[in-house]
Amino acid sequence: RPAVRESQQKAAQFSQEIQSAEGQIADLNAQISDLNSTISGLETYKGKNEELLVEKSNLELHIAILNARLDVSNALIALNQDDPAQAQVILQMTSDNLDQITSYLPNDQKGVVTDLKTRLGLVLDAISTDPGTAQTDLDIIGSKLLQLEDSLLSD
Repeated sequence: RPAVRESQQKAAQFSQEIQSAEGQIADLNAQISDLNSTISGLETYKGKNEELLVEKSNLELHIAILNARLDVSNALIALNQDDPAQAQVILQMTSDNLDQITSYLPNDQKGVVTDLKTRLGLVLDAISTDPGTAQTDLDIIGSKLLQLEDSLLSD
């Protein structure tokens, strides 16, 4: 009968191990349920975060456009005050603003800014020798920046 007793002890031990494992399984299932709830809650934040990132990008684009427009306006003021040197200094940073605008635009719209940079180069070349032409080109750049702003941010 020692073999029967030993089998009964092993069966009782296995029964306890099974109950312990079932308790662990229940705890793990509860943790899984909690984690799934947390994930569901985070999905809401993920969508909101994506919306905020798009809004941030649009605001940064708007700021870059406004900075470029401000440069153009200030350069026009300097030219109207017969100070082409000051206008040239003001316009030195405009290319960086245009690069920043380009970084936010979809590929199919980057050509607009490439044209503006080309025209800006012409302005910088002509500003001291032909301020009238430079002023006309600056007016065009300002107008195109305003059109770009309206088309991109009118939503």
